[in-house]
Amino acid sequence: MINQYTESRARLYIDTCPDKSEHKATISRQFKKDLSKYLIERKCRDVFLELGTSSGQTTQLLSIVCNRVVTVDNVLSNTMAIDSLGLHNVVSLCEDLYSDMNSILTKLDRHGPYDVSLIDAVHTYKHSLSDVVKSLVLECNVLIFDDIGLFDGVNNTYQRVLSEAQNLGITCNILPVGKLPGSHAHGKKTFKRSEGVILEFINLSENDHKLRKQLIMCLNEKETMSSHVRDLVNTKIEDLVDNRMKVAEHGIMNSGDSAMIRMFKTDTKAVQQTRDGFRDTIVNEIKDILKCHPESLPDNSLPDILRALSEADEVLQVVPTN
Repeated sequence: MINQYTESRARLYIDTCPDKSEHKATISRQFKKDLSKYLIERKCRDVFLELGTSSGQTTQLLSIVCNRVVTVDNVLSNTMAIDSLGLHNVVSLCEDLYSDMNSILTKLDRHGPYDVSLIDAVHTYKHSLSDVVKSLVLECNVLIFDDIGLFDGVNNTYQRVLSEAQNLGITCNILPVGKLPGSHAHGKKTFKRSEGVILEFINLSENDHKLRKQLIMCLNEKETMSSHVRDLVNTKIEDLVDNRMKVAEHGIMNSGDSAMIRMFKTDTKAVQQTRDGFRDTIVNEIKDILKCHPESLPDNSLPDILRALSEADEVLQVVPTN
């Protein structure tokens, strides 16, 4: 009877939510339906850790179908919006998940222990892997990955976690959730894979300390960028520099400034300095987007680096001319 009442409340709430096609910074209605069904079938006893509050629509659903919810976001207005709802079983924390691992773990541990974690903060390999490690340290046995169908970096995290767990003999149950591969996401984007996935570690709690520590150690192993990927990234950067130089050359040659035109044709040192300046600007823009130098990241971060290159291209208006 209680489950029927909770299911009814969840369904009514989901019906009021916009779909992902209308509001891209949320999970789809189908994801919400699948998630609520899964948690209700677990008797609504879970203490849920939501990493990434955003607009708080998922948080409100979780407050209906979970015993307790702890949600974390680094945007104060997001956490204040949740607090203003007065949800009795929700703790909303405004914290930077990535500045100090020990500090954030200490703060989150005060509100645990947890059962389930939603990996839905920064959608890169580096950040989502960090969130997985936090969740495992905090003894979550169920990880829910959002947007593996849109972000290859997040999918790489999921695939690595699954592979490392299986190699250690951890029994895993995989439940795709949300919209199906090929379905519309938002704008011009479609899902390459299922929107999300629930990854259950079936026997992790039985051998909690040994297997959990081994899995965390495997995921914490230092990864480096291979020479092949480094060469690929550098080639992509040089392509952007080439495009920037073409724009500069086009502007100079059509400027009517004979001195500038002559300098561009004859002063190879000045031209090289211009090229070096463009490269530095592009690399700095990429570093600002990624919050680190691209070469410090592993191969699994390549999708995130390529996306940062694309964003830098747009920001710097590096448009090739015919």
